[in-house]
Amino acid sequence: MTAANVLAWRQRSSPANPSPVPSRVLLAFDGSIVSAIRRRHGVRDASGPAGRFAIVRPRSGEPVGLLVPPGGGGPALAVAVEEAAALGAREFISIGMAGGISPSVKPGAILLLDAALPYDGTSKAYGAGPGPVGPDSRLTDEIAARLERAGVVHERAASWTTDAVYRETPAAIRAAVAGGASVVEMEAAGLFAVARALGIRAAAVVVVADDVSDLTWRPPHDIAACRRSLAAVAEALMAP
Repeated sequence: MTAANVLAWRQRSSPANPSPVPSRVLLAFDGSIVSAIRRRHGVRDASGPAGRFAIVRPRSGEPVGLLVPPGGGGPALAVAVEEAAALGAREFISIGMAGGISPSVKPGAILLLDAALPYDGTSKAYGAGPGPVGPDSRLTDEIAARLERAGVVHERAASWTTDAVYRETPAAIRAAVAGGASVVEMEAAGLFAVARALGIRAAAVVVVADDVSDLTWRPPHDIAACRRSLAAVAEALMAP
């Protein structure tokens, strides 16, 4: 079973032909990102990979794919990325929220991930070992330069990727922090592992929303501000 097999079957089963996917795809894990892009750029909904897919035509520059995976976590992300790659995508940049697990990061911070600890199942299925998995370094450096040009203050950080939101125990949090992670999320390690297995490029940006750095969960203080930050990141990535 491959993404190409599934896409071919889906095409036979539906009158809608999948659209060619641009080389670069933004993976949006919050609906506010899609709304912000639609307000500022031409967006055409299209059929294609699993999830909600659209093609963005910035005011200048090449078209960019905009993909909302069909669910959160590594399995849904892997399906979406595999299918988009089979349709032509070669670069994936994910934008989403994360939880702070270390006092070194504060809620609202924008973090460009340079590593992820794979405590999920998807990354292991795609060949990740017990150590950190990383993004494409050139793509990550490009994103850093774009954020700097746009005046978007950000930091580099490592994340802890886990499938089990309600099993972020004190012991697991301490282990992740000891391993170098400062935030927790559900997709980065899987994204990096899938990209490496497929021979494509991937990178990830997160905004710190909630916080468990003192082992007590604190919900987002200002979710609207977090979403404005997500929009600022997306806009910087749309610049020529």
